[in-house]
Amino acid sequence: MFGGTGLVGRHLAEALAEAPHVHRVHAPVRRPSDLADGRPGIDAPVVDFSDLAASTQALACDLVFLCLGTTMKRAGSKEVFEAVDHDLTLAAAHVALDGGAHHAFLVSSVGADPDSKVFYLRVKGRTEAALAALPFTSVHVFRPAILTGPRSESRPAERVGIALGRLLAPLMLGPLRRQRPIAARTVARAMVAASEAPGRGLTVHESEEMATHAG
Repeated sequence: MFGGTGLVGRHLAEALAEAPHVHRVHAPVRRPSDLADGRPGIDAPVVDFSDLAASTQALACDLVFLCLGTTMKRAGSKEVFEAVDHDLTLAAAHVALDGGAHHAFLVSSVGADPDSKVFYLRVKGRTEAALAALPFTSVHVFRPAILTGPRSESRPAERVGIALGRLLAPLMLGPLRRQRPIAARTVARAMVAASEAPGRGLTVHESEEMATHAG
């Protein structure tokens, strides 16, 4: 899996390490982390993400989880944002294919659309489409609304959005249900559940569907 130190990724790594159908979790990271500390089922080697193909040894694997992502504020430019959310995600997918992966699981975003006028959603949509075009047996795309959970960095504007979303959640009915804030842990659980019997082809998991895995 890639993106194991992120909000969804950390929950996902822990859940996968405990899943009966997962033998081992290999989670390359950019810099030393505590992801594998006290968790014998997780490997978290430090690799050069600027050249994944050269720095990541292809391992025999069946599943790849793609949780890479950044924010416009942290990226600093549209070019850097796209390089992480699109280019790096696809590079990781190719590394997994070289290792024999058959099934891919991507964390995207509610509203992702390759034709969107919103840059963020357009990049997410293009990444989904590019991943679906690769020769995986199945591709599962997860489109969460705004994510809740403890973060390592301060995001004041996002905290305001989460608080407002929670306040309005009871009023978000019908199609608006997918806009309700969702816990990162819940998204991780939905991904693990989908990986138990991934099937074939493209499956899109909207936020309101993932919410059924809360608890």
